[in-house]
Amino acid sequence: MKTENNAESGMKSGMKTDNNTESGLKATQKQILLLIKQNPQISITAIAETLKMAKSGIAKQMRQLQASGIIKRVGPDKGGHWETVEDVHSSRRKP
Repeated sequence: MKTENNAESGMKSGMKTDNNTESGLKATQKQILLLIKQNPQISITAIAETLKMAKSGIAKQMRQLQASGIIKRVGPDKGGHWETVEDVHSSRRKP
């Protein structure tokens, strides 16, 4: 019986992995956060294509991130953007 030791290869192939990382986020959620930080206007469709996953799976992960307060949507579906907790906190700090 072959076991998959490399979570990243599972992510690329679209296989589900339930391994949580040290921060409590799943590997997919970490990848989603990275993509949002790189492009706050990114769509769920673009994230799904980049990670080679189903849109419904990405939408579910993003709902979990929103429910946890890690990301939030600002503005409408078209023309809006995503913010991460770090973005929200840093925009509130004034020198």
